Amino acid sequence: MPALSRGITSMARRVPALISRTTMASEIRRGVFGGDWHLAMSSVVARNRGERDGAHGRLSYSLGYSSVADALDHASGSGTVNIGLRLTDLLANNKPREAVALFDKWKNGQVAGAPEFVPSLQSYNLYLLASARVVNSRLQTLLAAIIEMRSRGIEPNAMSYNALLRHCARHNAAHDAVAIMKEMNDKGIHPNATSYTNAITAMIAGGLGRQALDQLELMRKAGFTSMGQTTVSGRAEVRQVYCDLVALLMRRRRFPQLRTILQHMHEDGYTVDGRLAVAILEAGLKENDVAIVCDSVKLLQRAASLKSEMHIPESKIVRTLRMAALKKDAQLADDAWELTRWASQPEQALSPAVYHALIDACVQTGQTKKALASMSALFKAHPDADKSVLAFPNVVEALSERV
Repeated sequence: MPALSRGITSMARRVPALISRTTMASEIRRGVFGGDWHLAMSSVVARNRGERDGAHGRLSYSLGYSSVADALDHASGSGTVNIGLRLTDLLANNKPREAVALFDKWKNGQVAGAPEFVPSLQSYNLYLLASARVVNSRLQTLLAAIIEMRSRGIEPNAMSYNALLRHCARHNAAHDAVAIMKEMNDKGIHPNATSYTNAITAMIAGGLGRQALDQLELMRKAGFTSMGQTTVSGRAEVRQVYCDLVALLMRRRRFPQLRTILQHMHEDGYTVDGRLAVAILEAGLKENDVAIVCDSVKLLQRAASLKSEMHIPESKIVRTLRMAALKKDAQLADDAWELTRWASQPEQALSPAVYHALIDACVQTGQTKKALASMSALFKAHPDADKSVLAFPNVVEALSERV
């Protein structure tokens, strides 16, 4: 038993060193000390579940602790409660109200074994984020904390304001988000990706489309929408911002701005789900807007993970092909034809109308060989289609002239 006790004690003393050598621990510290909060939170959750680095979870569990935070408290040898990690754990386990209560008790000297409350940027940032996540929280509570920070000589940073913007996004407080972003600019605090996504989300929900577009432009200039510059969770947030903006602009029929956003999405490498892409295609066809139609077709093609779930009505493909024929746009014709793979179930053949539209588009864009191949495919799929093809004498005549 003494040997086992010495072994456990030795392991406990090694816990801080073991954790300090891991990437996960550095990510947690970045969040706790004012950096990338989302990265830190996801790391804490993964740590507790043993998904990211199973050694941490197994080690703390084998020592009889319910979490790594408890193991760290014990391993410090002083019996001091690590408030920062406790707050982080509570937030990671979706207990913001408990985190707020712990902070208040700590501030009032009511946490046994905890060090004396020393105001710091890190502790206030944790408190602000917890407050922002409490159901029915009030923005005034967060603003009061910001005022309190300044009265103690602590200047809020981007993470502090992100908590306010998160509250705005949760409560559709669009005008408050505009004011907060302006205050950050006035005080020389540079917004990060989370600042922009929360602010834009709030502005979209509150119907401030123009302001949301302005913030997106600033976000792009700062490089926060680039696929190579954001984390996985960050890319998901940016994609959602794009989708929400697209939906808002479509509802308001702001097609010039919609064209700009679709172009940005194409440049930044983002896509939308199949249903929204089909809706964009429909809007472009109704407006006879080739640019929107082209962009929506590209979005549909890029929705690789959703291909099996997408179903594009043949009528929309036919209309797209007719637009390609009218505009003599060979690329649009090719792209529209690619969409036919999602137009119907594998066991169902395309209707003659789709083939007719494709043949016409190929003829008008000078793709004679493809037109002949399409006619051959039509006859193969629909042996009785000879008469229906002859109903388009201009197509047959054009083909005979080009062959």
